[in-house]
Parts: sequence; structure tokens; C-alpha cells
Amino acid sequence: MNGRKHVFLDYEPSPDVTPYHPATYREIRVWVLQEYGLKVSSRYVTQVKRKHGIITQGGQSRPLPEGVEPPQVPPEMETAIEAALRHFRML
Repeated sequence: MNGRKHVFLDYEPSPDVTPYHPATYREIRVWVLQEYGLKVSSRYVTQVKRKHGIITQGGQSRPLPEGVEPPQVPPEMETAIEAALRHFRML
């Protein structure tokens, strides 16, 4: 066998383990509402995800008029969104 050893495993994944998938914006917003009682916008979720280097698909839903800065995420909402991202294992 040229010094090679082969190991055969009989493996069946546990039915109660779900495969990882990134949470949707809706799932994040619902979790934050349930856990913190805060209604956060998708724009805030996008800003926090970008801050942590999580790639977001596409742009924000509505472009802002020229010269208008996007509203900054309030600190309590940023903390809640970060907690949601950790909950969903995205951070």
C-alpha cells in the first residue's frame, strides 16, 4: 500500500444541527425587536455589517439625495445589531 493508510468513517450528521447560513436582514431586525425592543432599519444593519467588514450584496435600498449624509446608527442600536450578528454567528 505504499505506506498509506486509509480510514473509513461511518458518519451520519445529527438531525438537530442545522447548516450555517447568514441571517437575512429581516431575521436580524426581528431578533433585535424581540430581544431589545428596538426597531432597526435595514440601513442601520448595513452600516454595522460594513463596519465589521461583512460584505453586503448590492447597495442600500434607496439612494440618498446628493450631498445628504446617511444617518448615523445610534449607539444602543449598534450594540443591539452587533449582538444579533453574534447570535447568528456572523461576528
